[in-house]
Amino acid sequence: MKRMMLPVTLLALMVLPTIAAAECGWKHETASQCAEGQAYDQASGTCVTQKTS
Repeated sequence: MKRMMLPVTLLALMVLPTIAAAECGWKHETASQCAEGQAYDQASGTCVTQKTS
């Protein structure tokens, strides 16, 4: 039983950080990614059309 636990544990230690890193970057935009005429809204985490006054 102990012999089987080592590969399972090693696999989990290798795969879980990769999954966590991939999930962290999901659908996050930054100001540099906004199209012209749009601004980054920190509250929503997305680019929104700038309002003109």
